[in-house]
Amino acid sequence: MTWTNIRHTAFVLMVQANPDLRDPTELAKFAANGFTSVQMFNDTYLKKLDIEESARKSRQKVARRRSGVQN
Repeated sequence: MTWTNIRHTAFVLMVQANPDLRDPTELAKFAANGFTSVQMFNDTYLKKLDIEESARKSRQKVARRRSGVQN
């Protein structure tokens, strides 16, 4: 385990546990505290998690349709 892996894991877990980081002011503070830019944090963590969430929701919809359950 490297410091980069630990930092990356900590950032991902923090974003998942703290939806307030979507607020631009909070995000700017958190990024500065983590010695990264808002743009880098957004591109590396927030967008990735948004994509994963969208994919998860799509898979759930397909699974409900296959099972005959409608939303």
